[in-house]
Amino acid sequence: MQKKLSFEKGTLVIGYCDNSQDISVYESGEYTEPIRLTFIPNLIMTEDICIEYTNEIMPKIIAETKIIISENDDFYKNFEFDFNSEFLGFQLERNALNNRLIVGESWMRLKYHLK
Repeated sequence: MQKKLSFEKGTLVIGYCDNSQDISVYESGEYTEPIRLTFIPNLIMTEDICIEYTNEIMPKIIAETKIIISENDDFYKNFEFDFNSEFLGFQLERNALNNRLIVGESWMRLKYHLK
């Protein structure tokens, strides 16, 4: 499932599991991401600008992620998350006007372990 949140400089997409998901695929190591956060800028951003902006809105991102986790507690009660993360994954595109690399999307993987 996913939830989209609009911000001034882009859209955050939170991909998550609901209560109907089977925990065994995480226990076996078949899947490794019980929640994924993707930021899609709506204006031209370099990696540094994107990191700065997502760090600025991080309290809102974490609060919304915690709400999703609590709404799907039957599934997420099996995990312990570390919210001390940053958006450090990038899909980059070359800007034709000034030949700079710009961010197409950025993602953050929350550190976690099974309880």
